[in-house]
Amino acid sequence: MTEKERNFPDVYLHIGLAKTATTSLQASIFPQLSKYVDYIGVAQPRSLLQDSLYAELLLIIGSRQSIYDCNRHALSKKISDRLLSSDKPLFISDEMITIDNTDACWQEKLGRLGELFNDFNIKIIVTVREPISASYSLYVELYHEIKNDYPSFNHFFYKSNQALIYRYEQLHEVIFNSFSKKTIKYVSFEKIVKEVNATDFIEELLERDILFNLPMTNSKLKSKKDFFTTYFTVTNLLFLIIPRFVMTRQRRFLPSYSYISYKNYLLKKNIPAYSERENREMKMTVIASNNVLKSICDIDYNKN
Repeated sequence: MTEKERNFPDVYLHIGLAKTATTSLQASIFPQLSKYVDYIGVAQPRSLLQDSLYAELLLIIGSRQSIYDCNRHALSKKISDRLLSSDKPLFISDEMITIDNTDACWQEKLGRLGELFNDFNIKIIVTVREPISASYSLYVELYHEIKNDYPSFNHFFYKSNQALIYRYEQLHEVIFNSFSKKTIKYVSFEKIVKEVNATDFIEELLERDILFNLPMTNSKLKSKKDFFTTYFTVTNLLFLIIPRFVMTRQRRFLPSYSYISYKNYLLKKNIPAYSERENREMKMTVIASNNVLKSICDIDYNKN
């Protein structure tokens, strides 16, 4: 019997765009679904030991092309073995899938996931957010690492490949073209923060709606005019002082305390919010993208 003829359980892939409550879902919601799925997504906090298959998967899809090519067949075999040994669907969740890194952009990561899961039925859940607010929140989050390339939010919004994850026509096209046997479902951040319904993520496995209240936390200090980046991790600091190519390969060996956040007021930065005029211009930029998302699902960000 060939790999394609075997009856594998389904795979659920949660592509949690950055700043769409993904961390809160991973910490409070997804672990409670273990009765229904084999969850190998992020264990929160990230300082905890991660599932070995998940850790290898994220490492390989974010590597240089040569490293990915050398390892993808062995990794695909491990995925097959995991599915065959389980009577539950596999559930993966990570926001880093759509975060660019030194060796691979988010488009390449999605393409590689599509290759690795080509033989399996995959159900893709994408959590999205109003694109301008999401882009700004991500810019604040990444500021200390990208400030030399993108000294202003306006520059980041229009010029960064990273900001394109919130151009939903482009995101959908990449996902659609990357995966073969798939279904794609979009869930809005705005809906999640009100109440999480587990049927939005594993609908076919549940006989009834299971509702959760999501504890929302935000480490950024916000005023009416701007944000302050006051939290920084030891890992972030190491990325600033050690050559990036060294840190990219050794990051998985960092001790767990390197992910503990602390207030570093020397690195505090006031990032001005965008003006009303800039907001109107950005809305015009994303109107076509939002219309594509609306045509795919019932999420309409042009109403905002």
